[in-house]
Amino acid sequence: MKEIVKLTSDLIKFQTTKENPKELQRCVDYVAKQLPKRLHITKGINKGKPYIIASVKKTKKPKLLLEGHLDVVEAEPGDFKPKVKGKKLYGRGSYDMKSGCAIAIQLLKEEKEKDIALMLTTDEEIGGEDGVGHLYKQWNPRLVIATEPSNYEITIKNKGILWLKVTAKGKAGHGSTPWNGENAIDKLMDKYQKIKKMFPKPNKKRWTATLNLGWIKSGEAYNKVPAEAEMGLDIRYTEHDDVNKIIKKIRNLKGIKVETPQKQPMRITDIKEPHMQKLKKVFEKVTKKKARFKSTTGGSDTRFFAGKGIVTTDFGVKGKNLHAPNEWADIKSMGTVYKILKEFIKTL
Repeated sequence: MKEIVKLTSDLIKFQTTKENPKELQRCVDYVAKQLPKRLHITKGINKGKPYIIASVKKTKKPKLLLEGHLDVVEAEPGDFKPKVKGKKLYGRGSYDMKSGCAIAIQLLKEEKEKDIALMLTTDEEIGGEDGVGHLYKQWNPRLVIATEPSNYEITIKNKGILWLKVTAKGKAGHGSTPWNGENAIDKLMDKYQKIKKMFPKPNKKRWTATLNLGWIKSGEAYNKVPAEAEMGLDIRYTEHDDVNKIIKKIRNLKGIKVETPQKQPMRITDIKEPHMQKLKKVFEKVTKKKARFKSTTGGSDTRFFAGKGIVTTDFGVKGKNLHAPNEWADIKSMGTVYKILKEFIKTL
């Protein structure tokens, strides 16, 4: 337990955000130093995003691949100073998902016989295309477990991801004579309201498609009518939605340009799949509690492997405030997840 808490704390100290390539590399180098030389270790970089892969055996077809990401979303400088308060470890990435990475690292450090491997990347928070989205093509494990935070629940379903960049064009003019111009922001917001009506009102209890307006970019000055405006939309869809129809319906709105920077499928794993049942059995043996399977709205890099027909799941620690101030991970749960995965590995 102490090793995992220390390792998590050390990882939190690295400010591994997308605009810090040197920190991403330093963090990967740190991980490499934690791993014994008997492992087969590969460090690399793809389109500026470093990664590390390590395996007990020299193969790209291990029985189990533990997968995780070292990157985090932006935070205040103080959030990169880990703090233990009671039974909680605070800091950016403590919950999502440096504690999960620490658990996976510790498991691989200790394993000498079982055919398992570890893959840690640094771009999951911005889509994962240059990390797992690049590496999965050469890897064919029997099972992938991402130690993503799951609050002890075995995640078998993730919504699909659709990111849209929507642009509206107008005509520049002086702010004092707006009738001489055409405000691109007004046009964009008008279209946004129409797009918003295409989706049901967000409801935590309903498994439906959702829409989030993530960003808007436009304007140069108070006294200028903007000639162009753009926004970023994050759409999460379910097995009940046709993603191509969603795109077509939005593109049918006149006066806007629609691009698709990200379009990723859902991830669905059958509860009855043998590995899931085995993980369930081990969970209940270790915790003396009934295991729960769940669906989650967030994405996971495991979707890349799932697209190849590989069995995948997310399973990790308890915590709160993911992507928010005062993010924390439950320290006891770190030890419990470690024990469950340790026992599970013995069954391979």
